[in-house]
Amino acid sequence: MHSSVPTVSRLVVMLWVVLAGLSANAQVFTRKIDPSDPSLSRLAQPPAGSIPSTEFGGIDLPALQAEDAQRQEEGKPLRIAVKQNANLNLLQAGRSMEVGNERVTYYELRAPGARGIGADFDQLRLAAGSYIYLYDAERTTLIGPITSTENTAGNHYLSDRVPGDRLMIEIHEGLRSGGSVVNLSGIINEYNPMGPRGALRATANACHVDMSCEPNYQYEADGVAMILMFDGVSSFFLCSGSMLNDTRQSFRSYFLTAFHCIDFNDDLTINANESGSTPSWAFYFKYQSPTCTPTQDDNTYVTINGATFRSASPNTDMCLLELNRQLPLSEAITYNGWDRRTTNYTPGLFGIHHPRGSVKKISFTTNTIYSGWNGTFPDSHYSMNLTSGSSEGGSSGSPLFNQDRRVIGQLHGGSGTCPSSSVRSLHGRLDLSWFGNGTNETRLSNWLDPIGTGATVTSGATPRLIGPGSFTGSATYTMNTNNSLTSWAVLGGEGVVSPTSGSGNRANLTALTSSSSLTIVFTINAGQSYPITFSQVFSTAMPTANRAPMPPTGGIEDQRVVLGIPYDFEIPPFVDPDGDRLSYTATGLPTGLRFFNDPAGPYIFGQTSTPGVSTVVITATDPRGLSASATFSLTILANRPPVATTAISTTVPLGIVATISLGTIVSDPDGFTMAYTVSGTLPPGMSRSGTNLTGRPTTAGLYNLTITGVDNGGLSATTPYSISVVQVANRAPVPFGTDLAFNNLPTNSTRILNLAGIFTDPEGSTVAYGIVGLPANWTLTGATSATPTILARSEVPATFTMIVTGTDPQGAVGTARLTIPFVNPVTTTASLVLLEPTYDCNTGVIIFNTVGGTGATITYSAVGVSRTSATTRIGTVEAGLRQDPKPILITATQGGITVSYTFDFVRFCSNLAPVLPPNPVTPPAPGGSLAIQQPTYNCQSGVIQFNTSGGSGSPITFQTVGVQLASANSTTGTVEPGLRSDPKPIVITATQDGVSVSVTFNLGAYCAGSLPPVVPPSAPPTSTTGGSLSLTQPTYNCATGAITFNTAGGNGSAITYTAVGVQRASATSNTGTVEPGLRGDPKPLTIMAMQSGMTTSYTFDFGAFCRASARVATEPGSGLSLRVLGNPTPAESVLLEVRGTEGKSLSIQTVNAAGQVQAEQSVKAAATVETVRVRLGRSAGVYLIQVQAGAERQTVRVVKQ
Repeated sequence: MHSSVPTVSRLVVMLWVVLAGLSANAQVFTRKIDPSDPSLSRLAQPPAGSIPSTEFGGIDLPALQAEDAQRQEEGKPLRIAVKQNANLNLLQAGRSMEVGNERVTYYELRAPGARGIGADFDQLRLAAGSYIYLYDAERTTLIGPITSTENTAGNHYLSDRVPGDRLMIEIHEGLRSGGSVVNLSGIINEYNPMGPRGALRATANACHVDMSCEPNYQYEADGVAMILMFDGVSSFFLCSGSMLNDTRQSFRSYFLTAFHCIDFNDDLTINANESGSTPSWAFYFKYQSPTCTPTQDDNTYVTINGATFRSASPNTDMCLLELNRQLPLSEAITYNGWDRRTTNYTPGLFGIHHPRGSVKKISFTTNTIYSGWNGTFPDSHYSMNLTSGSSEGGSSGSPLFNQDRRVIGQLHGGSGTCPSSSVRSLHGRLDLSWFGNGTNETRLSNWLDPIGTGATVTSGATPRLIGPGSFTGSATYTMNTNNSLTSWAVLGGEGVVSPTSGSGNRANLTALTSSSSLTIVFTINAGQSYPITFSQVFSTAMPTANRAPMPPTGGIEDQRVVLGIPYDFEIPPFVDPDGDRLSYTATGLPTGLRFFNDPAGPYIFGQTSTPGVSTVVITATDPRGLSASATFSLTILANRPPVATTAISTTVPLGIVATISLGTIVSDPDGFTMAYTVSGTLPPGMSRSGTNLTGRPTTAGLYNLTITGVDNGGLSATTPYSISVVQVANRAPVPFGTDLAFNNLPTNSTRILNLAGIFTDPEGSTVAYGIVGLPANWTLTGATSATPTILARSEVPATFTMIVTGTDPQGAVGTARLTIPFVNPVTTTASLVLLEPTYDCNTGVIIFNTVGGTGATITYSAVGVSRTSATTRIGTVEAGLRQDPKPILITATQGGITVSYTFDFVRFCSNLAPVLPPNPVTPPAPGGSLAIQQPTYNCQSGVIQFNTSGGSGSPITFQTVGVQLASANSTTGTVEPGLRSDPKPIVITATQDGVSVSVTFNLGAYCAGSLPPVVPPSAPPTSTTGGSLSLTQPTYNCATGAITFNTAGGNGSAITYTAVGVQRASATSNTGTVEPGLRGDPKPLTIMAMQSGMTTSYTFDFGAFCRASARVATEPGSGLSLRVLGNPTPAESVLLEVRGTEGKSLSIQTVNAAGQVQAEQSVKAAATVETVRVRLGRSAGVYLIQVQAGAERQTVRVVKQ
């Protein structure tokens, strides 16, 4: 080798800012960096001039390849690299520069012709806060940070490799820190790149099965690692192996591999050089393709450096090591269980390994027999033919699992070919390795069962520290370790919690005061040479003074019950100001009624037998004994028969909508709901609608009916009734007022003035608007539409007066006087004046405008507007105020003088004239029954107005998901911002007298300029065979969200369905799933069914349905639930908390925003609270994590920053 100082003026080096988000937690990450990685934009330049380097000589590649071919024939471990020696003190040999508060030293290593290159440090001792990055010249792969957590007793450190023949070393130290030692003893010259960053798919056999294709085995796979072994002389080899649990579940880092992986001289003994080589070994965990197809290099994996030899036996090819450090809790690495029972296993065996250094693979077999191996003891191995997968060099030492997913041996060798059926594999038996050759150095027993329990099996385990991130009062933290080996302490807990330390794996803490950050640390003392600790940060808060519950607002309404009729009354909920769960009791109930204190909501149920009046008291009590009560009267009525009216006829006008209430003809003296039947001939144009006869009569004459009313108890009354239809004179449209005026409008400003609602036609006909005296250059648009408007502008102050006319189809005219004033804005400089602000209806950005004043600083105030300071003119109206809009008061103060301006930003955005009614009702159109048309919509502000025609004249209630209304009867509202930014069609439903009609409105198409077709009014079709089509209550699963639409009647032709928030396979599918977002925030669901051009609808309140269903649930609160611990996150993985799946196997899949699967993993048997580290992709964006446990499935959204 030779050293030089080449010029590298264009070399970009990675400074500490690149990976400030990566923490070194007793492990080192190797990370692939895409050229487009945004972090590269922050890279700094190296020192001006040059960076020192060392260039190593070439290697005898043909000789090495010939030796490797011979080794493969003999079944020896796969060699991939050789060491080239050096002796360099890098802190002295490198070039240093100051960057911020750090001193950064640079050095470059070159090995021309190498396929990969790594560093071998014989002395690595980093001071606290110091760290090292290694990367290739092309900046495609980054190793690090390597921190002081990698310091070992022997000071040796073997790095991972980067591709190519140049290795850049970057050492960071604090300016005031010192004492670091970084000495290089040589490089790893990788001439046969088989491990990470190698040509993986080109070298491993084609019949291998990627681990990602078998996610149900991921729990076991997370404990399997690839090993890079240094023979202590000059060569590096690859093998595989597995972490093992011990009978005390101490989480000591025991690792099982093959004897022949450490027997470098192949003499069936372990000499001092071989056993002493393990501190230079490296172990690669989580090296796995993120997808099943195609196979990919893993983007990030974890390296653990160094191990200690524990035992080995050539008879069963067993070698047990102990890694020189604790495995990181954050990586959820499995300590696999083992089984030493002497059973000749047959079905369900599998092995997990890294053939030829490839990403993790899995192989299966269905048969096994006992066998020997080339001169070893008889029956010392399991022999089998694989049914899928294969094995190759690098697979040696990998674990063999039985059908219970416990390790029963490790791979010794076999014929690595394809197809799988021809692959014969032999695995050394763990049950024989247990006693080995009778000494601690040749057996497993004293290491895996150190206290001699005699256990024959252990199960796999992953360390879990369970406890809340914050608590009030008291909390419990537990660790799944052996109780006798464990102790714990709370750092910073003195005077904050009690106790602050203890022994055992359970800590019961009580908060003494509030703290924002404490750390509980569990420590394991199992005789290991390295620390094993598990920690969690938490906060505490003190309980607030208990406050009593509050009864329902307005109390509980008095109730009336029919004697002998079943009664079910749900008690309105009381409110606890502290959020505590309340317990309810009831007193004073009459005989036959019972009170149920159900977790889903208390209720009264039963059937009374005696009339009378009872005073009922409902009491709600919190967990600390405070209570509140509400009283109501419960009247039990002896049922009396309905009563028919003495007025048995009525007169209605021809051509004018009329509504007759059946309740005025036959009524119930007890005030209970009636069921009606109507026989006879109704006037043409009129029909039955719920409890009304309604419509526009089209033919004069006398029509005779028979009307029967039946009460809840089955008693009835019948009466004849006649309707006389007579001709009446047409009446002109009626104005809202005879003298109307707009507020002052500013000059030099064009305004759109809405005239809708000025006229109403008594006959319900449409009204055509006109203007008499319209100023020149003003225009009237939409005269016959639902929203006629005037486009008005004046350059000078003036008051314009005109006559607005409204004309019905018969030519009758109504008139109103309309005044529109324009004024100049105040411009005097003598005093400060606030003007109308500048406002963006889409974003909520607002700018305060003033004129006049003294020139001194102005401070502003406006409740509901977010600004950076009191003197800032620009701000944003808060989202909550924009969604529930109210006028805002803006004040400006200058020199002690305050002026104000009230800004109604809703009217500003919708351009409604201030004098017009806020909810104009569209007059009914000819046709009789209620119909709903396409709404009027403002794409900029989101203001929407519902339009209907026809109907009985009684109140109309509206319902649509995603629109905020002041009340159910409001005809105007605002589309929620989330729906406006991602527009989807919405279903608007209008209900009058129990009859619902619907229309679908396509927000996106409307605002893009293309209106969708109007959905026909929802008059149900009739059929000569099945009756009218109707929707009935759907079948719904509250746990999974599965829903089935149910219908009755119809003509037998295809039915198409619409239901916003329900995922279905096609428009005609009557089964689907309610989306998780809607289930988490339940709103009533409108279901529409369309057949032969006719539409019917059904509103399903599944929130109330599930609350009622909870009364018969056997386990309230059960079911799969997910919680992401840290969302959003900058990391490439997150912790996911899964509840409600105890004992079940979990399948977890991560999908990016493009629908591509990023990672798949599984949990064999979930704990009560299962915490899983789930891997995301490298790129920032939105990811979906889907968890399935049996028939249950949940999805949660994660944002990676």
